[in-house]
Amino acid sequence: MSVRVLHIDCSGPFASLMLAIDSIPQAVKQSAEARDHASQLNPMIAALLLEVGYSLNDMDAFAVCSGPGSYTGLRLGMAAAKGFCYALDKPLLMHNRLTLMLEELDSQLEVSNLNRLAILPARAGEYYIAAQGEWEAAPMHILQNELVENTRFWTQPASIIGHLEEDFSIPNVKNLIPHEKLDLNTWAKRTFLSFSEQEFANIAYAIPEYLKAAYVNPLKREK
Repeated sequence: MSVRVLHIDCSGPFASLMLAIDSIPQAVKQSAEARDHASQLNPMIAALLLEVGYSLNDMDAFAVCSGPGSYTGLRLGMAAAKGFCYALDKPLLMHNRLTLMLEELDSQLEVSNLNRLAILPARAGEYYIAAQGEWEAAPMHILQNELVENTRFWTQPASIIGHLEEDFSIPNVKNLIPHEKLDLNTWAKRTFLSFSEQEFANIAYAIPEYLKAAYVNPLKREK
């Protein structure tokens, strides 16, 4: 029996959807306007389902990119996925963008004894990272000086996927692979494996992985 999963990613500037059957992407949609997830997500879902001839109830599970990324976008994507799971009694699959980036990187490497780093900019001098090799780091938020301190002792070459600031470099980097959006083949394979092993999230307690506290401007008191 085939496994149909609707994937929702609102972590970046553009919302994107993918229907995968087993581990193979079947249909993809991306929003036309940046940072307009709220108005575009549901119409995109309706259009994708119409295109492939399935309903929401035909899905065996819903997968969401849990972060890091846009604070508002992550909340919208998570709310949509959880709402479908609650209403239709379907399981929820959550995948971290940085973990998926490392899996994408691994699929492109010819050797496995390299240090591997997935990295995305957060704010000036701040990053979201995940690392494997001589330094093991689960997805986290890190300051630039802390990143330098943790990578300066690498003795093996490193492969990096993601983005570095122009004035910042990491020594002993063998290759740097740019990252603009999630690799759909990687995500579909991970989702199918997660579904097969029943690695389902607890819908009631599932929250976006912001990896850092939100910056909030305090309200000004009225005089």
